[in-house]
Amino acid sequence: MQRDHVFLRGSVYHCRFVYVDYPELQDKYGLKERKSSLRTKNRAEAEALAAPHIAAHKLDILGIKNLRGERHPDGSLTRRVKVAGFGYLYPLGDYIREDGVRVIAEKHKALLILDGRVVGEEPNELRIVPTFRFDPGAEADKPRRVVGKNPDDEIIETWKADRATTKHISREGDRAWVLFKEITGNKPLKHCTREDGRKLAKTLFEQGKRRATVQKYLNHLNSAVNIAIEDGKFKGTNPFSRVLPKRRKGEVSDELAREPFDDDDMRLVRVNLHAFQPDEQLLWCILATTGMRRGEAWHIQEGEG
Repeated sequence: MQRDHVFLRGSVYHCRFVYVDYPELQDKYGLKERKSSLRTKNRAEAEALAAPHIAAHKLDILGIKNLRGERHPDGSLTRRVKVAGFGYLYPLGDYIREDGVRVIAEKHKALLILDGRVVGEEPNELRIVPTFRFDPGAEADKPRRVVGKNPDDEIIETWKADRATTKHISREGDRAWVLFKEITGNKPLKHCTREDGRKLAKTLFEQGKRRATVQKYLNHLNSAVNIAIEDGKFKGTNPFSRVLPKRRKGEVSDELAREPFDDDDMRLVRVNLHAFQPDEQLLWCILATTGMRRGEAWHIQEGEG
């Protein structure tokens, strides 16, 4: 399911940005999802008005990926430079913060509403916000450092063709493989040991990856080598087999404890499903009938089985 930043709500177009996969931006904006009215009924005009906000959003995403240490398939990091921009104290629009306060922010003032009554009125002015973020010009000026290919690249390509069921999974495998080659200095896989696999796991943890993400990246490479072994194209030791360190005593799980919906909850949602937006209705039906998590549903691509 693709996220459409510009959408029609009622008779007026709105702009929406979702930060489900980016907790760093949730901290920055105090929201998991940010919406604002574009105050027009014309789609072309709405897209033109939303364009600078969409561009800023994409720069935010690129900056976060760089901060996490995520790399391009060629091994290079997205370059970040210090730039100064402008931002409102309260982002423009009508939204509800995590603390339950509704904010109606315009160019000069912001109303704070709680439980249906105004609890505050604050001046809302532009501020200079210096920050490190992605800069396309700076990126274009500096050639990327490329991690060269080696004969073992065929192993990951075979895995992608055989097991990578989505583009998202394929990109994960590419990122894990490129990082591994960088860590080992592009050493031939037949000379790699499980100690090299442990170094990859350690590096991923140091980049801030969650345990489940590290396990997933290791599983991709472990699967790729196992395919090569089964095909008779690799006879060495699988350096990615059982290298994830055991969870330490007292270590908190990545997973959040959530109360499941009971029958009454499900019935209540079904009765009120007509109040949802069309895309929200579709999302609910997918989650309710498949058991998917919301983040998984966002990665559904048109035409996938």
